[in-house]
Amino acid sequence: ALQVVRYGKAQAFRIKLIEAPIPATEPAVHPNARPTGAGRLGIQIGEMNAELARQYGYQPGGGALITAVADYGAADRKGIKEGMRIIEINRRPIYTARDAQEQLRGLRSGQVVSLVLQQYGDGGVQIANVRVP
Repeated sequence: ALQVVRYGKAQAFRIKLIEAPIPATEPAVHPNARPTGAGRLGIQIGEMNAELARQYGYQPGGGALITAVADYGAADRKGIKEGMRIIEINRRPIYTARDAQEQLRGLRSGQVVSLVLQQYGDGGVQIANVRVP
């Protein structure tokens, strides 16, 4: 059992600790991943257009979309996947890819970034706290 304080409210969780698999080879970078403000987290961010919204099952209307995730990068280790929509970064709403890039610009090693993400398909929301390598 784990008790935490999140946004000023106490919460209790039951967790199971397991050992993470260690890759046998050097980590590979996703071929489409390019260094950007989000590059240190191992993600690439793009604008959600009507075609991408249809492809991933989101309602049209713009937003920021994770378009690539580097294998074994900081974001990948936290379960962040290509096709997730970014809703908030560090408690700030994200409406465009530019908003996301601005929030991720100037990250320092060791800093923790809190991302609120919407999953494609079921529309579930996930919070990922990622430490900058």
